[in-house]
Amino acid sequence: EPAFIHFNCPEFQSWTDSPGMKMKAGELPNHKIFSITASNLEFVLNDGGSEWDKPSYDANYFIGSPGSYILKKGKLEKVR
Repeated sequence: EPAFIHFNCPEFQSWTDSPGMKMKAGELPNHKIFSITASNLEFVLNDGGSEWDKPSYDANYFIGSPGSYILKKGKLEKVR
């Protein structure tokens, strides 16, 4: 199942065109991977169509520092 990340970061200076960049398949089923060099990242995920995933109706996910993160069941966790 495809997954896309639609994001904004200072290094890109604006939001990606919708639906965003396609994420790569991870090693485990239903896991997706995205890598970017950025100082911070605001993003939402989608299926390339009409289904969008974000933490609440009026908010987006936000990463405020470089590192590796896992997003699971609506919670973003830094792992390194």
